[in-house]
Amino acid sequence: MKVKIFSIYHKEIEPIINNDYISPLLVGAKIDNKSGFFQDNSGENISNKNSLYNELTGIYWVFKNYEKIGNPDYIGFCHYRRYFSFLSLNKSYLELDISDAKVPLFIDITDTEIKKISNYDFVAPIPSLRKSVYWNYKMAHGTSDIIKVKDIIFKKHPEYMELFEEYFSGKRSFYHNMFIFRKEDFFDYCTFIFDILFELENHIDSSNSRMFISERLTGVYIKKLEQKGLNGLYLPTVFLSSPKKTYKESISEVKRNLKNKEISFLYALKPLIIFFIPRAIIRKKREKRA
Repeated sequence: MKVKIFSIYHKEIEPIINNDYISPLLVGAKIDNKSGFFQDNSGENISNKNSLYNELTGIYWVFKNYEKIGNPDYIGFCHYRRYFSFLSLNKSYLELDISDAKVPLFIDITDTEIKKISNYDFVAPIPSLRKSVYWNYKMAHGTSDIIKVKDIIFKKHPEYMELFEEYFSGKRSFYHNMFIFRKEDFFDYCTFIFDILFELENHIDSSNSRMFISERLTGVYIKKLEQKGLNGLYLPTVFLSSPKKTYKESISEVKRNLKNKEISFLYALKPLIIFFIPRAIIRKKREKRA
């Protein structure tokens, strides 16, 4: 059984994870690199649309150039900062400082763990629980893309309509476009998701947008696998965080986000939210001790 997992990179940034099972894949690639990355700009590709499709340009490249990666039985995707962990953790999402010596312990994959995958039909992140998938997306990105995608699915893939509505009305959310699928399911997934997204591209301003909706469509597909009765392995996600920004650095990033107008207001403010919330939690803990 051959398993290939790609870690999606937008630029050559440490740590570069490259081992027997995880390979770095550079998306939006414009120049050749010297770090042993696979790149999404060879063969049939949509690399030049990376600002719109994000990590999906890497997934598309694998879909259309499968023979170049050794024709594995299972194919998976994670990110340069987010990885599946096979360790038994008490939480679904663990944040570690990138310099923490324990990082390899949490994200390295052994032969035993790879063999474990063969006992399952697919691997997905432990789902996050929200008020609803629809509500969460609405608060972060509005409802325009949901309405457009629902209309596209109704016209092109009506067999997914009930799944789409059940997933968006439900609480379980699968984020980050992270998964490990059998080859046949991966090809089926790609046929579905790119047929939807290519059509959606015709109905949005591609110069000032980003397809966050793709994460939710991945969730719809995982729900399809579940409803087929397939056996899923749900793993925690480990996030490798950079050193915390200072207040001035956070303010500068928010200003850039608001000026560029490429993301929603909530996400534009995210650097400040990240800056203040941990400090508020620490302050409350100190007050309780007092």
